[in-house]
Amino acid sequence: MFRMKGNLLLPTVIALVAIALGVVTLLSPGRADAGVAIWGALAGLFGVYVLFGVVVSWRARNK
Repeated sequence: MFRMKGNLLLPTVIALVAIALGVVTLLSPGRADAGVAIWGALAGLFGVYVLFGVVVSWRARNK
């Protein structure tokens, strides 16, 4: 399910950007709007999901 082929640099960058976007969104003053908080949380969770896939793929390659 998490096996990624090819270079893992791009998925890692995408994951870190999504996590950073989620953190910045949740810490921004505009998070009083529920929609902003929800999208920020979803962006952060997506980043964690992709980063988890990168780690699993990297560990599978280095067995």
